[in-house]
Amino acid sequence: MSAEVRATPDLRISAEFVHREPDLSLNSILSVFEVSSNQEVGGRVYYRLNPQAGISASAARVIYDGDSTWRVGLGVTLGNAYVGYSRRIGYGGQNDAFSAMAQHALTPRLTLKADGSISGYRVYEDQAARDRALAASLGATYRPQRKLSFSLEGQVLRNAYYARDFRLFFRASMWFFKRGQ
Repeated sequence: MSAEVRATPDLRISAEFVHREPDLSLNSILSVFEVSSNQEVGGRVYYRLNPQAGISASAARVIYDGDSTWRVGLGVTLGNAYVGYSRRIGYGGQNDAFSAMAQHALTPRLTLKADGSISGYRVYEDQAARDRALAASLGATYRPQRKLSFSLEGQVLRNAYYARDFRLFFRASMWFFKRGQ
């Protein structure tokens, strides 16, 4: 359930409540883990500074059976770029992250996208030192026709578990139906 209010032409305030009830098949490998329902309550404020720039702040609390997690975030949007900070604390440890994303259309058919993040985290409360993770991706989407697109993306990850992890993804999409008038 969610609600959004446009307090002024430039200020939007939203709130959300989500109840999740896991649904796992008995033959799923995930059925060996203990699962339970959870609830999430959150809110977001977005303020448009001008047609090309805006700032946002969000907070959410996820309530598990006997535990909870807080998530907060701050972000700035400028054109087709975003820079943000997020913090998660509670069940599952602690995580502080800075992220950035930019997207640019080189031509009407070719768009480039780059993003990256750096984070420091503790998986366990009694973990003395924080681990660090670095992630980045670079990709391109080519759309020769309105209903057909091809995307290629490379991702790199470095953290305490992966010294060098590189992945390459390719995706093709085609619309088989068109929207009715």
